[in-house]
Amino acid sequence: MGDVTDQEIEWLKEADVKVAHCCAAASMAGAGIIRGRRIPAIMKAKVTMSLGSDDGYLSGNHDFFRLMYLCATVHREWTEDPSFVGAYKAFEMGTIDGARACLWDDEIGSLETGKKADLVLVDRSGPEWNYPNRDPIRSLVYSANHYCVDTVVIDGRVVMRGREIQTIDEEENKANVAEAGKAWMERGNIRPASKEPWPIL
Repeated sequence: MGDVTDQEIEWLKEADVKVAHCCAAASMAGAGIIRGRRIPAIMKAKVTMSLGSDDGYLSGNHDFFRLMYLCATVHREWTEDPSFVGAYKAFEMGTIDGARACLWDDEIGSLETGKKADLVLVDRSGPEWNYPNRDPIRSLVYSANHYCVDTVVIDGRVVMRGREIQTIDEEENKANVAEAGKAWMERGNIRPASKEPWPIL
C-alpha cells in the first residue's frame, strides 16, 4: 500500500477494502513507504486500517506494544503533525480495527456484551505507568511493553496467568524452536552476518 494513487485510495474506500499497516517491516525494509505519505492519506480517507507486523524476519518482532508505539509516532516527522495517529488511534488499529479487517468485529476487538471474552491484563506496578499526566491508553502505547502482560484470556479461557503460559510447556517449546533453528542454519550452511568491530564468535 506504499504506492497507491489518490484515485486508488478512493477505490479502496468505495470497495471497503481493509488495509494492514506493517510499520515496523516498512521501516526496517527502507522501502520509502513511511516517507511516501500514502499511509496517512489512506487513514485520512477513513479506509479501515489495522496494525500488522508482517514476518518476524523483516519486522524484527511481533510485539504489539512496540508496533503500537511505532505506528503512533513514525508518521509525525513526515506529516509535521505531532498529533497524527497518536496513542488512541494506534490502540484502535491493534484492537477493533484489526477485528474489522478480519471481518470479526461482531465477535472480537472490543469489550461488549455478546462478544468473546478476549482480555489482556497488564501489571501497572512498574515505573513506565507513573508518567505524569498520562492516562492508561497513552501509557500502554508510549511506555509499556510485552513484559507488562500478566494474564491473557482468549474466549474466556485463561492461556497465560502470572506471566506463565498455561497451555504448553514453554521451556520445552523454546528448546525445540532453538534446536529447529540451529538445524535449519546448519542445513543451509548459513552463518549470522556481522560487521566489524562486532564479530560473532
